[in-house]
Amino acid sequence: MTNDEFGVFAKQVAEVGSAFYFHPDTLATGKASGLDGFRFYFVGRGGVLGDVEADVVHSAFGYFEPALFATMWNSAKEIIPARDGARLYMGCNHALGRAKLADVAGLDAFCEAAGAVNDAIDPTGLALYAVVAAEPVPDDLPPGRSTLRWCSARHGAARTSSPSWHQDWRRGSPTRSGDPPM
Repeated sequence: MTNDEFGVFAKQVAEVGSAFYFHPDTLATGKASGLDGFRFYFVGRGGVLGDVEADVVHSAFGYFEPALFATMWNSAKEIIPARDGARLYMGCNHALGRAKLADVAGLDAFCEAAGAVNDAIDPTGLALYAVVAAEPVPDDLPPGRSTLRWCSARHGAARTSSPSWHQDWRRGSPTRSGDPPM
């Protein structure tokens, strides 16, 4: 697979992996817990890190304006404990997988391949990836596991294919065209 082909693949995985973030069912679950969509997103994704300061989670996200992030994170934690918010959010991921992916042809093979990707990724510097990948997965395979695998693989694939960060730089391998110099 060429770097260009991998980039196309990573984009497709990213789109599928993040499909649950603002899905109507996810938003309804957040609302039922007193969280609007953005607060549920912040505490849902960042809550895997636990009840920590906004700066800690912001550093793991690597984007968003810091004051906005702190407002969303802190106000969400006033409504729901961080870890509970994360588990509820991941539950939305699993529910969407059960509802939408159960009949997808080749899902078992995809889950196996995504698992191999996850197992091969060095999580150094990928705090959100590492904690999501370490979370327990549902027993009702493959749909629940596949959505977690997709999300985990999405974060790993997106970060390792990004021009701003390439996992192999630490190993001294050559960069791709357009990558920043080592």
